[in-house]
Amino acid sequence: MRHCYKMPIIIKNESEESASSKSTLAVIATLVGVMVVFAVVYFAWYAPSQAAPVVIDHQTVVHDQGTPPPSTTTIIQGQPGATGATGAQGAQGSKGNQGNQGDQGNQGNQGAAGSNADSGNANNVP
Repeated sequence: MRHCYKMPIIIKNESEESASSKSTLAVIATLVGVMVVFAVVYFAWYAPSQAAPVVIDHQTVVHDQGTPPPSTTTIIQGQPGATGATGAQGAQGSKGNQGNQGDQGNQGNQGAAGSNADSGNANNVP
């Protein structure tokens, strides 16, 4: 035989829950209201009375200095030091571009006129 158990039914009165939630809300609202009142009182009355008064000076003074005095700086030249060691020779540079071709030179002088040889004897040697 099987036993059937029924679940108990709990019925709550709605007025009890709403009353407790309303009272919690009222306490929170009261605390927030008191904090706002204290903040307003502090920033509007107490804090400004504790601060030193701020004095703003609106006067502007211009000092005319005129021409500045001449410089009195004196530079004293010392003895030159010993010559330092010669540094290492640098790397050779790259070859430059070839230059433009020059202008053609002037024509040379004409040579002296030659003598006419005797055409009859080719073996005639003086």
